[in-house]
Amino acid sequence: MASNLVVVKSGGHHALKAKRTKKLVKIILEDRRRRVIIPSGPKGMTDDLIAAAQESILRGSVTRETYKKVIDKWEELCNDHNLPKSYRSVKNLFDKTLNSYSGQSINLDTLKARRFIDKVAPLGEISQADYILVPLLNRAGLKAISLSPIGLIYGSDEPGNASILPDPNKKLKRKIDELLKEYGVVVLHGYYCSVQNGKRGEIVALPRGGTDTSGGHAAGELGALVYENRSDNSIMRASPKVVQNPLKLDEITYREALELTFMGFGILTDEAIRPCMNKLIPIHVIDDFNGSGITKILRYRKPDGYEVAGVAHKP
Repeated sequence: MASNLVVVKSGGHHALKAKRTKKLVKIILEDRRRRVIIPSGPKGMTDDLIAAAQESILRGSVTRETYKKVIDKWEELCNDHNLPKSYRSVKNLFDKTLNSYSGQSINLDTLKARRFIDKVAPLGEISQADYILVPLLNRAGLKAISLSPIGLIYGSDEPGNASILPDPNKKLKRKIDELLKEYGVVVLHGYYCSVQNGKRGEIVALPRGGTDTSGGHAAGELGALVYENRSDNSIMRASPKVVQNPLKLDEITYREALELTFMGFGILTDEAIRPCMNKLIPIHVIDDFNGSGITKILRYRKPDGYEVAGVAHKP
């Protein structure tokens, strides 16, 4: 089932504007092997959601400014996609989640507060999957369904900083294989998972960049043909913020990519690379917006005439 499967993680820029999400739908339609999609929420949304959660904890309610910042963005997107029911669903989910915190605290570091932040932070990914991408894929003629990782992916009990744990029972693979017998596309929520040995339904968020981690994990579990990481960036030999017009890397090895990641390279997380490296699944980092093409992350690469693959930079 999965040997010919392409897993796609879409970045926050794909969700930022309606025309960009429509471009993503077109990309999915171009290759019917793209059957598992892990979408990011709109770029910048996670910061606003975390701010809303923190305000609810510290003040007892979210400020009007922060609330409007989140809701107005979803209203704009849903209107541009002609999805009025989706807007109501997103708003109801946001309101219900915010109202699930009772009381007020002066401390954001309590376990109760951290668990609440982890409930609110992934709402961008959840809403983009359930109420934007799935309806658009169905409208385009693909039979799509969204899938929560609850009960399928487990992580360490470290709110906001969880690591995905191995699953000897392969629950995620079995569930997706089952769904793909009936559906053309499965849209998987990224950025969070179930708490290992936690209460039923209790979730924990991955570190920032967690949608990449979810995507790499899914690709590894499914034994995907390719893991596509689609964003607005390619892998350059140095940071464009530091070096003017750096050269693009066409190919890089898993180990070189990991070394760059450890030194501050920000496009992929190490936990997104390792599951693919362990199964020798090629990672294609694809720039969908700036014409920079593809960087392939592989076990081996051809010599390209440069002794140094790339330079990562930390201020």
